[in-house]
Amino acid sequence: MAENSDGNSIIKDVQKWMLEFVEKPNPLLGGWAPCPYAREARVEEKVAFSCHFGAFTKEAVLREIKEFENSESRVSVMIFPQLHEQSLQSCIELLQQIRQEVIPWGFFVLMDHPERPEPMNGVDFSNGKYGLLLIQRVDDLLQSAKALQGKGYYDHWSKEHFERVVLKRAHLINELFEAAKSESS
Repeated sequence: MAENSDGNSIIKDVQKWMLEFVEKPNPLLGGWAPCPYAREARVEEKVAFSCHFGAFTKEAVLREIKEFENSESRVSVMIFPQLHEQSLQSCIELLQQIRQEVIPWGFFVLMDHPERPEPMNGVDFSNGKYGLLLIQRVDDLLQSAKALQGKGYYDHWSKEHFERVVLKRAHLINELFEAAKSESS
């Protein structure tokens, strides 16, 4: 996983943001942390971090997935300090291509682009400083989302936000798994 001394300070900066925001319960979210599993994953050392200088490319993500695939991490956080140099639209298009390829392999990739705020209930879920790609195993992601739904986590989300994030993601995953099955038959 690519990193250097500058990369190490950027990784520490992202880890600090996760500790102070992502893991912290928020009253605007009904007392839930933006990611209720982030603290547990950090404490159990199940989060892998890497810092990538240069462009966000499909090849970099596929290399990261190969390393992640053989690890015990629950999530891999790829940090792209220069992602703001790539247009949001080109990053979204590349992310869609990557998802089409890796979802049938059992992985899901989320993107946090500095130019795209992620507001919900007055809380911006975006890092806002660095480009981030989060890689997770599909099974873990879907099981975690289902567990959170049963615990009331999504009760504080608007219907539109829930549909845009949770239902759309589940639909995309199912669609690409079905397409992969059809191609292999």
